[in-house]
Amino acid sequence: MNHHPSGSGQHDDDSSYDYIGDSSSLDSQEEAASERLDVNAFLLSEAQPGQQVWVKGFQGKGGISRLLAMGITPGSQLQILSHQGSGSVVVAIADNRLGLGAGLASRVLVTDTNLSLHPHSDMENSTSTLHLGDLAVGTKGRILGYEKTHRAYKSKLLSMGLTPSTEFTVIRVAPLGDPVEIQVRGFHLTVRKQEAEALQVERL
Repeated sequence: MNHHPSGSGQHDDDSSYDYIGDSSSLDSQEEAASERLDVNAFLLSEAQPGQQVWVKGFQGKGGISRLLAMGITPGSQLQILSHQGSGSVVVAIADNRLGLGAGLASRVLVTDTNLSLHPHSDMENSTSTLHLGDLAVGTKGRILGYEKTHRAYKSKLLSMGLTPSTEFTVIRVAPLGDPVEIQVRGFHLTVRKQEAEALQVERL
């Protein structure tokens, strides 16, 4: 596959796709191994042609905003159209075809388990849904997803590394619940009240 720094790639008259290049070098294998905590998850760069996968989350930092802008978000379904030895892939998402360079493909964690069948995938329909702001100081929790009614905050939460399956501990809750301070992977993050209301969580 010819790599185009921007724009589109084309296999033939009927098969064209947008190509997303790599903004930085690949992460080390040690980083990938440390962040790939879900045994059912694997890298998009490891997926095979013809395989259907669902996005679990992201690892590393570079390029994630570009992936989100192209519609590659946690829970989205991808069809693997082709795979190059370098690790770059061409995927179909909805009615679009996207080409991902090896660097970006190695940042996307996917699973071959249909997330739409997961009991936590449609938490907005549950009357017992917990949000980050509902948890007391010292409580350990896990992120399940995001409220559709708070979609505007999703990209910022993802950019902070608050992806589904991420575990955290509530460190501090300010008066009136704004903000909430949590510890994630050894880092302290401050989450505003509206953002906390957008995060669907469970207690551990």
